[in-house]
Amino acid sequence: MKSKRDQHHMMADGNPTSVQDLSAFVETTMQNLQGKFQAINSNETVKLFFFNILLDEMGTRIDDLEKNVSDLMTLAGMDEPVEDGKVKNIRECIKYAVQHSKCWLAGDKHSSTKNKPYG
Repeated sequence: MKSKRDQHHMMADGNPTSVQDLSAFVETTMQNLQGKFQAINSNETVKLFFFNILLDEMGTRIDDLEKNVSDLMTLAGMDEPVEDGKVKNIRECIKYAVQHSKCWLAGDKHSSTKNKPYG
């Protein structure tokens, strides 16, 4: 098995060699993000600041993951276009979750649950 550093360089180069390499990289990344999130100080302002940084990092990683999965599918001959509606709905759900997470971190316990994109 490749080291975390080898996995990172492999993915940074955009040349995953297998689905297992991609899966291992994603797992490592998510574990790193979880560790960073759990290490956040209890100060609410600091939490919100770091939460936004982590969300930006996760967004970038998700974009990279989508591209790598698309590239792997192309290499495997599985070029099925993703329906725009599905991608849009996923992004709306993520946006909804992020918005309400920020409200919760800021102490807004009465944030509206109207207009849920998945409801």
